[in-house]
Amino acid sequence: MGEAMAGKLFNNVYSQRRMIAPAFSLPILHGYLGVFNTEARELVQILYTRTDTTLSILPYIKDVIFKIISIELSENNMLTYYKEIKEEVDTFIVAGYDTCSLVLTNTLMCLGTYPEAQERVHEDIQTVFGDTDRDVEKEDLSQLLYSEAVIKETLRLYPPGDFLLRYCDKEVQLSNYRMPANIHLIVNTYGMNQDPVWGPDAVHFRPDRWLVLKPEQSNAFGSFSIGKRICPGE
Repeated sequence: MGEAMAGKLFNNVYSQRRMIAPAFSLPILHGYLGVFNTEARELVQILYTRTDTTLSILPYIKDVIFKIISIELSENNMLTYYKEIKEEVDTFIVAGYDTCSLVLTNTLMCLGTYPEAQERVHEDIQTVFGDTDRDVEKEDLSQLLYSEAVIKETLRLYPPGDFLLRYCDKEVQLSNYRMPANIHLIVNTYGMNQDPVWGPDAVHFRPDRWLVLKPEQSNAFGSFSIGKRICPGE
């Protein structure tokens, strides 16, 4: 029963992912850079005025769910779209996990823990932007090599998802184990990212490893998922 429920839930997530995948193509995302920059500036200004306050996102999630239910009740006086409402809640729980804020928090934690890395990120940004306050362009991203290495190293040690779910539709022979057909698999992302292939210091924060990455290490990086169902936001 549990396997059937899990299969139904994640098949639904995959179908939704296929629908939104075109929106994550690089040309489309680059077209939104101007909007991102404008909104980011406004957000920073708002945060400056609220430095002494705390914010919980849970009341906003509850408010959205309440509005969905209220609209349906006001129009039909009954809940005829229970399935749609359930899927919205599933999206919040399964597909709407706030990965960006989590990664940002972990990155700041690592930079605070390792001052030398923090200093190199500052130098990296200064080299590209100097003292200007200009918007970020897509060409800038390819020049922030160490900053990117810090983010990837943070993702390696603290992946947003500790495991991946896959369905094995046919028998697969691994190096020392045979996977039978028609089973659900759990892939240990956390374990992959700290596999010995990363070297004797696999459990340590060392962004420089990403500046000379080996092919076998790239294949062992599972924070964005792996294979054809890799995260469209990578």
